[in-house]
Amino acid sequence: MLLVTAEQMREMDRRTMNTVGVPGIVLMERAGLGAVDALIRHFEIQGQTRIGLLCGGGNNGGDGFVMARLLQEQNHDVWVGTMRSTSSYTGDAAQNLAVLEQLGFWIHDLSGVNGDELHIHLEDVAPCTVWVDALFGTGLDRDVVGSYAAAIEFLNTQPRVFSVDIASGIDADTGLVLGSAVQASATATLGLTKLGQALYPGRQYGGALYPVDIGIPASVVDDVGWSAEWLVEPPWVASRAPTLHKGDAGRVIVVGGEPGKTGSVLMSASAALRSGAGLVAVGTYDDTVAQVAPAVPEAMGAGVLARTIEQRHADDLEDLIAWSHVIAVGPGMGTHAGAFEVLQGVLDSDRRVVVDADGLTLLAENRMQLQHVEVATLVLTPHPGEAARLCSCSVEEILEDPIGRAIEIAQDWAAIVVLKGAATVIVDHEPLRIAVNRTGNPGMATAGMGDALTGIIAAQLCEPLPPFDAVCTAVWVHGMAGDLAAEQCGHRGLTVSALLDALPQVWKSLERS
Repeated sequence: MLLVTAEQMREMDRRTMNTVGVPGIVLMERAGLGAVDALIRHFEIQGQTRIGLLCGGGNNGGDGFVMARLLQEQNHDVWVGTMRSTSSYTGDAAQNLAVLEQLGFWIHDLSGVNGDELHIHLEDVAPCTVWVDALFGTGLDRDVVGSYAAAIEFLNTQPRVFSVDIASGIDADTGLVLGSAVQASATATLGLTKLGQALYPGRQYGGALYPVDIGIPASVVDDVGWSAEWLVEPPWVASRAPTLHKGDAGRVIVVGGEPGKTGSVLMSASAALRSGAGLVAVGTYDDTVAQVAPAVPEAMGAGVLARTIEQRHADDLEDLIAWSHVIAVGPGMGTHAGAFEVLQGVLDSDRRVVVDADGLTLLAENRMQLQHVEVATLVLTPHPGEAARLCSCSVEEILEDPIGRAIEIAQDWAAIVVLKGAATVIVDHEPLRIAVNRTGNPGMATAGMGDALTGIIAAQLCEPLPPFDAVCTAVWVHGMAGDLAAEQCGHRGLTVSALLDALPQVWKSLERS
């Protein structure tokens, strides 16, 4: 699913009207038709019911006017309130308001009612089965105040609210709450889905999303372009050739596992094996090599790490790198001088490399020494705290603009960046590509989930796919395995072990002949 900014959507509307020649009134009619259909389907409305609509002053209010007419044509009892004086509407919205007036609708002009009085006034309206939020569209760029804030407060006391295009009060580009926002049960997103509907917190305010085709031609979408892909649908995964052998399936090294932190590297290795890697080796400390076989019997173990430069096994590391196709480095590795030297050796190779956890800390602390790497593909997988260190900013700044910050990291390091979070963002630096993941759940906020993702990404980088597509597939599968495990364990009982057990089932469901 494609994601656009508010400006991109406006430009698509403009070109459809001015270049293609589709009148704006037609686009608004299609928006209203699609929104009504989505409302009826979502709430499973059968027979006559009472529906209230709160309409703002722009085209979002105009969409609400179309909905009011269509709902009355279906014999519903419709109540319409306007937040602006009925005489102040212009353009297509004014034309659709005039149609309502011509049909004898009683329009409740709420423009002169202040915030406190508005809430009381709306509470006196006869109970509605559904309230429609047609207050603001995607053009909102400042905090909601006054009577509009009161209208949102009222809507949030109602059990069933349906938003038109986007939940009012949500920034369409960032998903941030602008003062206050409607908590909708469902939203009819008009044209293309907006970035702010895929990112948190905006994603949790929109409820179920119903994309509505308002008639934007595909050629216009292609000409204007979009900002990101939303990984909603499952990826296509090819079945393997009957002649494939384990060498063809890819050789992965996972480097890490400081004494006391061996679980991290072992979970990464297990995830790689359960995601298609043919051979996996764990490059770790001499003290922990013996723990590899009992925990992950399919993996090999090698001592390549040490706390000091003098103690490390440089030749063994070089041999392991030469054997590998993909290297994942960082889980439980440590951040001492010996770990830094190993990371530097990995980044000096010509392999595909995934850097996570302690590896990311070392990158942030040694930026000048490590920034110009020559690996075939570099993938960085920071959580917000690690991303803040890479960007020299606060965690709050990362959360306020995850896409912008992921782009910054990707361009700084010439890398693919997986910024982990409730809505994980994947960014490739050249050409610039952005994706937002849809799978996953709150139960995955527990130890080891990032380590598992590192292993899945490493395995997918062995596949004959463009690296960005391979990483997106890994992120989607990781979240889906978490969703599948949560069905059995619930959110509080979900562990990375349960996710690892669910991985084979997810891959099986995706394979195609």
